[in-house]
Amino acid sequence: MGQHRMNRRHLLKAGAAGVVVTAATAAAASGATGPATQRQSLSATDPTAAWDARGPHRVATRKTAVTTYYHPEAPATTGTTFPVVLWGNGTFAVPGVYQALLGHWASHGFIVAAANTPFANSGAEMLAGLDDLTAENARKGGAFHGAVDLAHVATTGHSQGGAGALNAAFDARVTSVLPLQPGPLASATDLHCPMLLLTGAADRIVPPDTVVSGFYEKARVPTVYASLRDADHFAPTFTQDGGGFRGLTTAWLLATLRADAAARRVFGAAFPLAGHPEYADVRRNQAARDTFAGW
Repeated sequence: MGQHRMNRRHLLKAGAAGVVVTAATAAAASGATGPATQRQSLSATDPTAAWDARGPHRVATRKTAVTTYYHPEAPATTGTTFPVVLWGNGTFAVPGVYQALLGHWASHGFIVAAANTPFANSGAEMLAGLDDLTAENARKGGAFHGAVDLAHVATTGHSQGGAGALNAAFDARVTSVLPLQPGPLASATDLHCPMLLLTGAADRIVPPDTVVSGFYEKARVPTVYASLRDADHFAPTFTQDGGGFRGLTTAWLLATLRADAAARRVFGAAFPLAGHPEYADVRRNQAARDTFAGW
């Protein structure tokens, strides 16, 4: 996946990544030691551990021609509204590649609108999901009628979709942006909303230093950056549980879209994220220090 076309070798590598994750999960279930066991021992110092577990909502899916939705079950019957998360896939990928992560967010009370396109760089197809949700929110009898919090919208995505998240974030309706290992065909210079940038420390397709120099150092909005230790470019794909990004990304969405006090403390004045055992090179710019000081 990445900004360049994925060749057969990369596709095989992506598939192999799913096998490795499955094997690791099975080993942990049988009592073997490994990353899952190590994660338990680190949870006491992990400021995002509370959001690693699935949220309180049962998750349903709905697919249209352009968008796949992951959302709390029967949202129109709940009497509440749910913020929106717009998702862009990596090159040649579809939402199902990331379904564990997208479903994880939905379980925490978000309507996730994942563009079906494998070429999400422009961000246009992601915004089409927001247009559709806007119409469905107003349509009496619809599945999302009265259930969409259109005042709180995040854009996020992986690789090419991460660049798409940045491009879609120039839309005035977007209030938070969360690029994962984003490709280079985007800009962060004139963003208007806060941003969490995430990379993989072992990513050779989108190296962390290119994200730092290309986006973090050029952003004028409140921006936080962190690199997941030992993660390659396929870290968010084909996982059983959403992968190592799930706790931190969920905290960001809750902090910026729901003003959740506990999640906000992760990025607040004390900035416990800087001591996260699974993330390296954690940074925040001066705008983030100033804006999140009261969190």
